[in-house]
Amino acid sequence: MKIQTLAYNFNYNLNRKKVIPSFKNIQSSSFAIRNENCAQRQLIELQRKKLAEEYEQFCQDTGKVSFKELQSIKAKNPTILYVAKKEIENHPHDMETTPNIIAKTAIMLKSYFDKKYGENYRLISIGTSPACIAEAMDALGAEVVYAPLSGINHYENCSPNSDKLNIKNYPNIQSILKYLKSKGVYKESKGKVNILIDYCNSGKSLRTMGELIKQYNKVPKDFLQEHSIITLIKWIAFQEKEMQGMLDIKEIAKLEADMKFQRIGEVCNVPHFNICEDINRFASDYISTQGKTQYQLFQTFETYSRPRARAFALCVLDEINK
Repeated sequence: MKIQTLAYNFNYNLNRKKVIPSFKNIQSSSFAIRNENCAQRQLIELQRKKLAEEYEQFCQDTGKVSFKELQSIKAKNPTILYVAKKEIENHPHDMETTPNIIAKTAIMLKSYFDKKYGENYRLISIGTSPACIAEAMDALGAEVVYAPLSGINHYENCSPNSDKLNIKNYPNIQSILKYLKSKGVYKESKGKVNILIDYCNSGKSLRTMGELIKQYNKVPKDFLQEHSIITLIKWIAFQEKEMQGMLDIKEIAKLEADMKFQRIGEVCNVPHFNICEDINRFASDYISTQGKTQYQLFQTFETYSRPRARAFALCVLDEINK
């Protein structure tokens, strides 16, 4: 019986029909898989290319980023925000100020001024250094004017201690004062306090701008304040009870260092607008005044933007929106 069983099993195995895939079938299957993988790769590549084009278009757009633009991106193409964050995180640059620091600073300053003045104030951001914070405050609803002025402190013959400053010493300064006037910086316009902010070493540019606005734009002394931006931030962060804890000393130190060494200009959509051609003319964001009409100059200034600055601003607004 045992032998018969073995024989039966042997015969059964011999008589089984073996299904061996043909080479043709294997070839067709492999070809189909390769085609499918190739199609997937092509689709991924097309998606990457489309995203790259959309992100590049966002970065190349002119003007400052608004909450409306942020909401539109979140609704239609949130990947742009993701790429912007990665771009800022991985950018090979030594700037330490993060979008979160700018967001918290802007919220703190606006809360402070809102509490003190209600809606009766106008923030005037001088030059490039404080503009990153001013942009965020602008998006939050504060009235912000960007003063197109850089390098005024280089002029030895323009002392704010003199009884009356002579604007003949300032190339293009008349145009700048007229521009500020068109933005409401004139006399007691709407009864608003004009708050000048600037990053200060000596404070000369801040005082000089204040004197010029008082003398030539007829803004009364009671309607004008001058603040060194870092000194103001420190005072509010450590002296105002309601604001304490919003920023710590390390965050302020990072902000101060980036302003001092002009690194923060890399993420500002406000360029260096020089009143003389020999100041900051090698800066990447320098706007030359030669060969342009007054309208062209200020149009260039207002619509100026740089790709990394728009990406940074988008991240700042997202931090505020959290």
